Amino acid sequence: MKKIYCVIKIVLLVCFSMSSVFALDYMREDFDGEAESTVPLGWVNESGSWQVTALNENLVYKQIGTSNSGAHSSYNLPTDLSNLVVDFAFNINDSISNAAVWMSLRWIDNNNYIQFGHYQGAWTIRQRKNGTFTTLATFSEPISGWQYVRAIAQDDVVALYVDQKIKLLATGVTHTTAGDMAIYSHYAETDFDNIHAYELLQADYFDDETVSTSPSGWTVESGKWEVLNDIGTNNVYWKNSQESGAHTVYAAIDKANLTIEGKFQVSNKANKHAIWYAARWLDNNNYIQFGYNNGDWTIRERVNGSWTVLDTKPETLADGWHSIKITAFDKYLVLRVDGETKVTARTATHLISGKVALYAHNADVYFDDLTVYQADEMNFKSRIQAPSVSQKNVDDIYKTWGFSVKKDDNGTFHYFGNRWTRGYHWYYDNKIIYGTSSTLEGPYIINAGEENIPNEISGVSKVYDPAELEDGILRMQSWSANEGANPYITKFGDTYYLYYVGTFHDQNNPNSGNTLDNQRIGLVTAPSLYGPWTVHPNNPILEPRENNWDTTRVVNPVVYRSLDGTFHLLYKAVYSGGGLKMGIATSSNPDGPWTRENAPNFPITAEDPTVFKEKGKYYMLAKVFSSEIIPNHDGIMYESFDGKNWEISPYFYAYNGNINWSDDVPDQGDVNYCKMERVFVYVEGGVAKGIGHAIQKTCNYSDSTLSFSLMRKLN
Repeated sequence: MKKIYCVIKIVLLVCFSMSSVFALDYMREDFDGEAESTVPLGWVNESGSWQVTALNENLVYKQIGTSNSGAHSSYNLPTDLSNLVVDFAFNINDSISNAAVWMSLRWIDNNNYIQFGHYQGAWTIRQRKNGTFTTLATFSEPISGWQYVRAIAQDDVVALYVDQKIKLLATGVTHTTAGDMAIYSHYAETDFDNIHAYELLQADYFDDETVSTSPSGWTVESGKWEVLNDIGTNNVYWKNSQESGAHTVYAAIDKANLTIEGKFQVSNKANKHAIWYAARWLDNNNYIQFGYNNGDWTIRERVNGSWTVLDTKPETLADGWHSIKITAFDKYLVLRVDGETKVTARTATHLISGKVALYAHNADVYFDDLTVYQADEMNFKSRIQAPSVSQKNVDDIYKTWGFSVKKDDNGTFHYFGNRWTRGYHWYYDNKIIYGTSSTLEGPYIINAGEENIPNEISGVSKVYDPAELEDGILRMQSWSANEGANPYITKFGDTYYLYYVGTFHDQNNPNSGNTLDNQRIGLVTAPSLYGPWTVHPNNPILEPRENNWDTTRVVNPVVYRSLDGTFHLLYKAVYSGGGLKMGIATSSNPDGPWTRENAPNFPITAEDPTVFKEKGKYYMLAKVFSSEIIPNHDGIMYESFDGKNWEISPYFYAYNGNINWSDDVPDQGDVNYCKMERVFVYVEGGVAKGIGHAIQKTCNYSDSTLSFSLMRKLN
C-alpha cells in the first residue's frame, strides 16, 4: 500500500555556488546573462507566455499574465534523470483563483511527471501518470513574496523544502521514470530565478523503512543500529545502546567532495560520549569525522589509525534535535550546527574518496533526514589571474587606496578610490579620487576630466570635476569637512549612488582620536557617472548608535539589493571596548532610513567587506584580523541564497597577499603583500570578472609607505 506523509521538520536549506566549470551541475541558471524578452537557451516554451524579464538589478524567467491554465516551460537536462536535487526561487506577481506554481521533475511529457509547489493555498507534492493526477502530500500555508524551494527525488521517496524547513515528504511514489524538468505557472504571473539542478548521492528519511531493521544500503560495522518509530509517522535511524565506537556505513557513496545534511538527537549518554558524521570513509582506520566529542564540536581525521584534531570548539550540547551541515571540498572542511558555523579546517590530508558513516560513542542517538549531494562550489581563490605590473595605480607623492569600479553604457570603466599625501595621516588628509580606463584592469587615468567624456553622451550639464566633488560637495558638509574616503559606486534604476566615509576634526588638533570616532557614512547621487553630483539631504545616512555594538564609528559601506527588493547596507563598525565587526542595515530605499540588528551579522573580526552576486548566489568577501579560520590579513568568503542569511563558504579562503606578476621583470615574480585591503569584486553579465584591492607590502601600517590599487582579472 502506498504511504503518504505530511510532516514538518527543521533542516538546513542549502543553495550552492559554483566554480568556473560546472562538472557536477546538471544545470544552473540565474538568467542574468540572458537577453531580455527571449526564451533562454535550453528552455522550451511549451504553453503560455514565457520570457526573460528585468526585475530590479536582476533578470528573471517570467510567465506573463494570469489567464493561462497550466502554462509551462521545459528544460532538456543533459541526461534523463530520476534522482536529483533542484533548488529554485519563485515569486507570484499576480494571480486569480486556483493559482499554482510548480517545479516538475522526471518530466517526460505534459502527462507524466512529479510536481513540487504551491497549489490553491497549500504546499503540495503530486504525480501525474498517463494524464491522471495523484496527490502525494499537502500542507496548507499562505505565502507572499519570494519563496526559496528545494525539490529532492530519489527512487520512490520525494521531498519538498521551503525556507530551511522540510515541508512535505512522500514515500511509495510510483512515477520513478527518468526524465527532464519543467516549471509551471497556473492562473498566475510568476517570476522564476536561481534554478540549480545537481547530483543527489543519497537521501534517507527512514520513513519508508521497516521498524526494527537496518535500512537498505547501510552496513552495520559495530554496535546495534535499527529503524525506530519516533512519533506518529516519523521513523529515525537509532543507535540504541551506549557502546564504544559503534558505527554504520553507507556503501553506495564513494566521493571526496560532497555536502552532508542531517539531524541528530541524543537520548541518553555516558561519560566521554561522542556523535559523529564521517566522510571519505575507507575503513575504520581512515576517514574524517565531524561532530560532538565529549564537550567539544570537533573536526578530526584518522589516517592509518592515527588521529589528528583539525579544529575544536568547546560548547555544552543542548537537549533536543540539532541540524547538521557538513561540507568537504579538497582540504577545506566546515561543520555547521543549527545554522551556525562551529568549526572549520583547511589542512586536511585525508583527501581520498570514501563513503559516509555514522558513529555513536557511549550514547544512544537518533539520526534522521540525511541527505548527501554533490554540486560545484566556488573556489574563488583559484580564479584570480596573474596581473601585469603596468596595471598598478600608483603615485610617488600620494598613498593610493581603494578600488570601486562601474562601467558606463559606452564601455568606459570609471574608478573611484581615495588617496592622501604620503607622510600625512589618512584620517585627516584623505580625498576621494576618480579615474577612467578603456579596460577593467587599467591602469586608470586619475582625476580624468572633460577630455574623457565621449562625444556621443548628451545631457551632461556639467563636466565631472574631481575638485568639485571632493571640495565643493563632500567637504561643504560640516560632518565630512575634513575627509572623504572609501567610496563605493553602484547603480539602482537610472541613478548612480556613491556611498562614502566622512569625518571632521578640530583644526588645531587634527591628530585627536575624535577624528576617527567622528566617521560617518554619507551619500551623493548623480544621473551619470560624469555627474553632476547631489548631496543627500539626510547625510550622514548612517551614524553610530549609543549603547549598541556599533557605538563608536560606522565606516566602509557596501550596498546591494536582494531579490525581494530590500536594500542592504553592509558596513564595518568599531564597537565599544574595541574590535572590528560587520553588520547589515536594511531599507526599502537605497538612501534609507536604515534598520539595524542589535548584534553584528558576522561573528568574525574583519573589515573592508564587499558583496557580489553570481549564478544566483550572493557572496561576501572581507579581510580578517584573526588567524582563527584563515591567516591574519587574508580574505574570507561567506555566501547566501537570499542575500540575508549568510554562512561560511565551502572554499572559504578567498584570497591572500601572494601576487605572481606576469611580467618578466627582476623582483616582480612571486611577491607577498601583507596588506590586501578594500576588496572589491566587479561583476558583468552575472559573472565576477575582476577583483580590486588597495595593496601595501609591509604588515605594519605607515602613512609614508608606498601603496597602490590593483584590479586583477578573474577566469
